[in-house]
Amino acid sequence: MLSISFLVAARDAYTARLGARFASTHEAAGISFFPAWASFAERERTQVEGMRTSDLDTLGIQSPSITLRLAPTGSQAADMPDTIEAAHVLIATGSRPHLPTMEELPGVEHCITSDGVWKLNSLPRRIGIIGGGYIACEMAATLRAFGCSVTMLVRKEEDSAMTECSGALSVFDVEMRRAAVAGLKAHGIHVECQFDSSSVHKQSTGGGAAGDKSGGAFYTVRGKDGREAGERKPSRW
Repeated sequence: MLSISFLVAARDAYTARLGARFASTHEAAGISFFPAWASFAERERTQVEGMRTSDLDTLGIQSPSITLRLAPTGSQAADMPDTIEAAHVLIATGSRPHLPTMEELPGVEHCITSDGVWKLNSLPRRIGIIGGGYIACEMAATLRAFGCSVTMLVRKEEDSAMTECSGALSVFDVEMRRAAVAGLKAHGIHVECQFDSSSVHKQSTGGGAAGDKSGGAFYTVRGKDGREAGERKPSRW
């Protein structure tokens, strides 16, 4: 039987291979990689500053360069320039999971992010997922495949174009959403729509089941309308 440790090891090996492949491809294409923090230096001030690039091209004027200062974060400082210059700078920083503050969601200290799942030593029998984006759906399907009882708490309202509650994946195509949500439900995942989470509460059953390392505790999520996600399936984080 598969375990969470097996999944984590496979995931880490895959991401390591993917990172090495990207590095090799970039190097072959002549793309330089600098492990550094970048900040904008004083931009060259010219009489054409503020004009659109298209206007400059029309006039045959070269765009003013932009200078970035580099502050090394790794051990390659000796091979790294202090600054780089370019006519254009694309900022593509990626993102990381974010937890709300305790003021925004009381009880948030009981929650983990999607990254936290990969740090678990064992999986809970029941888990609640706040959110309905593609990562929430991905985690729900993965955890369900490993035998967890999964409840998704989706803030979005159900779409009138859909035949059932399906606020999940709200920015995607309707037909794709219908198929994806139907697939989640067919695998036993409960999707609770129009659930705007307001707080997380730790409860205790007075003793855990065999193999349950939570000490018998479970967590209910309360919505702003008074509903609790634990009414049918207690959410465990």
